[in-house]
Amino acid sequence: MTRARTRVLAAGLLALAACSDAGEPVGVPATEARDVARPQVIFVLVDTLRADYLGAYGFEGAISPHLDALAAESVVFDNCLSQAPWTKPSVASIITSTYPRVHQLTNHNGMFWTDAVGDAGRETGVLPAASVTLAEAMREAGYATAGFVANPWIAGEFGFGQGYDLYADGQTGRSLPCDIFLAQARDWLATREDDRPFFLYLHLMDVHDPFHAPYTDARALKPSPSLGADRTLTEAPPGYLSDLLRSPDLKDWRAAYAANVRAFDRRFSFFLDHLRASGLLDESWLVVTSDHGEELAEHGHWAHGFTLQHHQVHVPLFVRAPGGEGGGRRVRGTVESIDVFPTIVSLAGGTVPPSAQGRDLSGLVRGDGAADEIESFASATRLTPGMYALRTDRYSLLVDLYADETWLYDRKLDPGEQWDVATEHPDVVRELRSRLDRHLEEMAAHGGIAPELRPVDEARLEELKALGYTR
Repeated sequence: MTRARTRVLAAGLLALAACSDAGEPVGVPATEARDVARPQVIFVLVDTLRADYLGAYGFEGAISPHLDALAAESVVFDNCLSQAPWTKPSVASIITSTYPRVHQLTNHNGMFWTDAVGDAGRETGVLPAASVTLAEAMREAGYATAGFVANPWIAGEFGFGQGYDLYADGQTGRSLPCDIFLAQARDWLATREDDRPFFLYLHLMDVHDPFHAPYTDARALKPSPSLGADRTLTEAPPGYLSDLLRSPDLKDWRAAYAANVRAFDRRFSFFLDHLRASGLLDESWLVVTSDHGEELAEHGHWAHGFTLQHHQVHVPLFVRAPGGEGGGRRVRGTVESIDVFPTIVSLAGGTVPPSAQGRDLSGLVRGDGAADEIESFASATRLTPGMYALRTDRYSLLVDLYADETWLYDRKLDPGEQWDVATEHPDVVRELRSRLDRHLEEMAAHGGIAPELRPVDEARLEELKALGYTR
């Protein structure tokens, strides 16, 4: 579908979107469960959602009652870590099951890194056609594929629409509630005449800045101890985070982010109600995750993409089986976002392509065994191309290869990663650095996909600027 057609579809569905606030499911009427040979698959990615800002992951307060109820019916992965701290490289890793060093969508060709100037700042990397994507694997497995996306970085023009029969990216950018995209998805579900099972991808931006959720949500959450201690800010947060909030108090800003989560939870609940009423929820695998977290001044920064601290890469992941079978189990071991692709394809009965570097977690979803204690890897920050992170079940090692700097955090004693203990534990640093070096050698031996570039037009640049992605 062309972007023009998508805009027409989206505009025609705005009235449907408004119905969600009334709580009435729209689209497919309630029916008895369909007799399908294979379950449907619904993959929901909530952009910028920190795991620790969900009740299911320990947040104290009524921040996410509907997602928490869904998690209670699901298998919850306690320690899922993304491979990059901002959308473009992270989603590229998720949908190709490859590390950033392999897919190579790690910068904006000069929009962030300072070694390129001039016209290079108006080009960006494109996911090459040589990449094998999750949607392509699902289509190969016999699924109809549709994606409804709100983030401009993953528009089809940047290669992220590969494998989709329908990729609706005609409306993207800041301040677009999920109602718009969920209405599009409901319409597609109600009108499709395809006999194939479907794979539906929803990429939603409600939690991403700007912090525009109703003040009543922020007020309800401000007393939560999960927001941490309050203090007066010495410097105002970046203007793109909110054009409404002018408070000098840290907890007001954290409560504003939490309010975005709460408002999204409420809006998304109507789509969940629709899935239940139509019978689709119990026919489907439903996977919920995020691409990255958000810094809320824990280390002196705001937003995301600039560091590899734990709050930037720890994301929720839960998987609801058809009928909620096996729900309520929690997996404690470390998993990575690149594991999502092979897991979904395996649950759908497809073939995981050899290009996938992630692990198939379908056995864990079905209750077979426990997650291995593995190290996870992250990279591709916006401004420091030499920054890498390795995490074990206890330690976080951060290394800037270009600046020759190393940080070590003991998350057992310091879960917030506030105290660098690299000098106190040189043996741990040595061991973890050797593992990181092996990983980098493996990535070099694997070889990367040849990067491609394309110009970014003025309209896209304005969208990205509004989200704080361009200078």
